[in-house]
Amino acid sequence: MVRKATSGHASGRRALAFTLAAGLLFATTARTAASAPRAHAPARSQAPVVVTVWQGWAGDEARAFHALVTRFNVSQSAIQVNTLDNVDYQKLLTSISGGTPPDIAELFSDYLGTFANNNVIQPLDALAGGSGIRLDAFSAQSLAAARYNGKLYGIPFMHDALALYWNKDLFKKAGLDPNRPPQTLGQLETAARKLEAVGSGGKIERLGIDPKGWLTTGLAYDFGGQFASSDGKRITADAPGVVKALAWELSFYHRLGAKNLAAFQSGEGQYASPANPFFRGQLGMTYDGEWLQSFIQRYSPTLHYGVAQLPYPDGMAAMGGTTGLGGGLWVVPKGSKHAAAAMTFIRWLAGNVGNQVDYANALANLPTLTAALDTPAFVSRHPYNKFFLSLATGRNAHYFPATAITTQYQTDLTSAEQDVLFGKTTPAAALAAVQSKDQQALDSALGKGGQGIP
Repeated sequence: MVRKATSGHASGRRALAFTLAAGLLFATTARTAASAPRAHAPARSQAPVVVTVWQGWAGDEARAFHALVTRFNVSQSAIQVNTLDNVDYQKLLTSISGGTPPDIAELFSDYLGTFANNNVIQPLDALAGGSGIRLDAFSAQSLAAARYNGKLYGIPFMHDALALYWNKDLFKKAGLDPNRPPQTLGQLETAARKLEAVGSGGKIERLGIDPKGWLTTGLAYDFGGQFASSDGKRITADAPGVVKALAWELSFYHRLGAKNLAAFQSGEGQYASPANPFFRGQLGMTYDGEWLQSFIQRYSPTLHYGVAQLPYPDGMAAMGGTTGLGGGLWVVPKGSKHAAAAMTFIRWLAGNVGNQVDYANALANLPTLTAALDTPAFVSRHPYNKFFLSLATGRNAHYFPATAITTQYQTDLTSAEQDVLFGKTTPAAALAAVQSKDQQALDSALGKGGQGIP
C-alpha cells in the first residue's frame, strides 16, 4: 500500500524508502519451478481458485513481487494469484465498503489498529492455524505488531530498523576514532560538536547530527518512554521518557539555532541521490534504516561508513540496542471471497525463508522470519544486514503501538515536535496538549468501533 508521508529525518526517510522506485535489483536465487517450495493448496476441481492481491509498490519493487507471484503460480495448479500494484488505502476502503474487496492486501503496521478497530480486516487466528502458518517462526516483535486487542490481524512479511550511521573519514578528520562510534548520548553530543563546521552568522556548513524526527522513531524509547498502554486504550504522550527525549532534541536546536538548522535542512540534496548530505560529507552522522546501505552502494560506493546502535542516555546502559521498527503485513479484508486460499498463498509467501530473503534483498528491507538471521543470501547482501536484523529482534526494538488512531496520533506528535524545536512551546506543554486531544480521539474511536475509519 502507499506508505504515509511523515516529517523529520528518520521517519521521513523511512517513508521515502517505502515509496521510492529506486531501481533496486531483484536478486532471486537460482531456483526452478521444480525445486520451488510446493504450496499446500486445496485440491483442484475444474478451475483454479483466483486470489487477488493488492499491494502498494510500483516500478522495480512491484516487478520483484510479480516474480514471487509467478513462482507460486507455476509451483501448483489449484490457486491462481493475480496482483494489482500501487494501490492506496482509500481505494482499499472503498472496495471493502462496496463489497468487492481483494482477497489479500498489504498494510503498513501503523494502520493495523485503525483498520482492525473498524472491522474492515479479518482476525486471522483461526485462518492462520488452519493454513499451517507457524507463528513461532516469526520474530516476536513483528508478530506483536500484527496483533490488535489480543487478536492476530496480519502476517508480517518485511520490516525495518533504524540505527546510527557515521562517516569514518569525517570522524578521523575531526580527531575522533573512526572505528569507535559513540555509545552514549553524551558521547554523541561531543562527537557532533567536533564534526560541526559553523561559519559566520551561525551558518551551518557541516552538521554532526540532526535529531529532528527521532522522537517517535527511537529516542523516546531510549529514555524509557512509551506512547500507549499495553492494551492500546490509553495514550501516554506526556510520559516522562517522551518529555525527556523531546527536551534532548531541543537542546541541539537551542545551541545551534532553529533558524540556522532550518536553513541547513532547506539546502539538503535529494535523499536517494548522490546529493544526500550524508553521502557528500555535510552530515557526519545520521539515524536511518537498513535500506540506506543500498543507497550508499548505488550513489556513494566509496563512502567509508559504519553502523551502530542508537546511543543510550548516560547512566542507562540497559537501553542499549533501542531502535524503532516499521513494516508491512498481509491482511485479509472483510468480505474476502477466498480467505482460505488467500492464507495458502500467504503461508507460501511469508512463511518461507527463501521467498522472504529474495524479497528483502530486492527491497533492501529485513525479513521477519528469525531463521533469516543465518541465511547467507541475506547476510552477505549488505555489510550490516545481520546487525540490523539482530537489532530488529532485540529486547529494545519497538514498533509504534497499534491503536485505533495511530496515524492521527503520529501526525500530532510530529507537529508537537516541530513546534517545540522552533520555539513555539515547551516539551511538557506540547506533549500534554497531544495527550489531551488524542486521548479524547481514542476514546471516541473505541466507542464507535466498526463504524468507519475516523
